Amino acid sequence: MLLVISLLGLSFLQSTLTSWDLVLVVLICRSFIVGDRQNLWLAFSFGILVSYLLGLPLGILSLVYLLAVVLVEMVRKTQVSSQFLVVVPLSFGALLFGQLVRNFGSGIDFLTLILQALLSFPIYLLLLFWEERFIPKKDIKLKIGR
Repeated sequence: MLLVISLLGLSFLQSTLTSWDLVLVVLICRSFIVGDRQNLWLAFSFGILVSYLLGLPLGILSLVYLLAVVLVEMVRKTQVSSQFLVVVPLSFGALLFGQLVRNFGSGIDFLTLILQALLSFPIYLLLLFWEERFIPKKDIKLKIGR
């Protein structure tokens, strides 16, 4: 619930104050930590919301977000995912693709892409801390007995 509220706030912040794709960075980091279907639903719904807020054709950012989440989940299943710094190049690639789709025909600002990719590492650590400490695992069962 807190993730949805924070993504809502980030989507409004992204559409009004900054040109950084903060929602995509958070979705990439969460997909790298937790692999479940909820990531796909979050990517689709917040892609629709952000594209509506930015005045882009509806669904274009949903496809970008979904492709990024699927790519991260595929990389997560490989041995490369044992290195936690992989999230930075993954974020850079997804952000580059997202900026190419958003700014079709205009220039790409590589400095902001690099800064956003570097920002993905602290966001990854924050989400990892949150998921480990405050979200209960479904596999844990309480044994009460003799």
